[in-house]
Amino acid sequence: MAKVQRKKKKPARLVLGVNSGTSVDALDIGLFRITARDGLYPVKSINQAIYKFPSKLHQALWDLISSRKATIEELIKADRLFSFFIASKIKSALRKFETTPEGIDIIGCHGQTIRHLPKDKATLQIGDPSIIAASTGITTVGDFRRADIGAGGEGAPLSPVVHNYLFPKDRPLGVLNIGGIANLTYLPGKTSKRKIFGFDCGPGNILIDALARNYYNRSYDKNGSIASVGRVINKLMGELTSDKFINNPPPKSTGREYYGEQFIKNHFGNGNKRADLITTATEFTAQAIALNVRKYIPTDAKRLIVCGGGAFNGNLMERLRSNLDGYSIRDSSEYGLNPKYVECAGFALLAVLAIDGVKSDLCSTTGSLRPTVLGKICYA
Repeated sequence: MAKVQRKKKKPARLVLGVNSGTSVDALDIGLFRITARDGLYPVKSINQAIYKFPSKLHQALWDLISSRKATIEELIKADRLFSFFIASKIKSALRKFETTPEGIDIIGCHGQTIRHLPKDKATLQIGDPSIIAASTGITTVGDFRRADIGAGGEGAPLSPVVHNYLFPKDRPLGVLNIGGIANLTYLPGKTSKRKIFGFDCGPGNILIDALARNYYNRSYDKNGSIASVGRVINKLMGELTSDKFINNPPPKSTGREYYGEQFIKNHFGNGNKRADLITTATEFTAQAIALNVRKYIPTDAKRLIVCGGGAFNGNLMERLRSNLDGYSIRDSSEYGLNPKYVECAGFALLAVLAIDGVKSDLCSTTGSLRPTVLGKICYA
């Protein structure tokens, strides 16, 4: 039987981070140099690529995510299709980056979340790291959430671990990631006795994107251009701001299962101008974030770093600043990281930590009982 050839640990690695978000429309791939030094893992962004999903794959994923009664056969077929798509696009990215599989040390791939059920402490991501490793010839780490579930946690959010390494300066600091769901991380000052923690705080882009698709046939509200011409529907805002999830204390995590189509049908039906609905969804998103910052992030963190696709929505950022008067709000580009690819950097980093056997402490974030190594390692 052939022995597994593990690459020797070295101080600097070239790592691919791969992410597919709640919009289910494209695959983001980032190339990063990650250096292990004195317990730190500084990350340098080198290149990035984005690949739209073909219609067949998009439909297969969307059917799984939106259906309550998907069959095992549908799940298996979608997993295979998605896994080979990832592998194919990694090869395309390598050509774009002018490198080869031999030049890459590790791939970190989160996959696509199909279900996240925090109350049941259950989660499912597809995009098999075994297939990716075998197809690309590069050791791949994936399925990052389940080790935390095994340790008694909800499996999400993972971002506090990542943000701790990516944003080492200017602490105390708050980090806000606005993907489909928005999540917050608190990073205490060096002399503070407080612990790092984080939590999902409500919708990020998910409601705005869905309404843009439903009413304008657009995948998102670019730069908040639609929201900027509408008006807030006060009665609807009253309903939304009483939302149970945004008012619950952490630890907490959520997903499309909560802020998906049923939530939209319940609150964003007919009878209002379509631009006003998107304006109201944007304002609700900003207010939900602001409420959680003020209630649960310690008051010494008056500096907030924003990452994720929502950082490019000018109207959302304007509303966020209005609702968080007194806070300094800037995006992750100050740290040399494109806000859109911070999640890719995070999965690249988690892959390196897994290879090095570094345990991640999410006890204050997910409710897990002990630190654990996150991710499954599939050697090429």
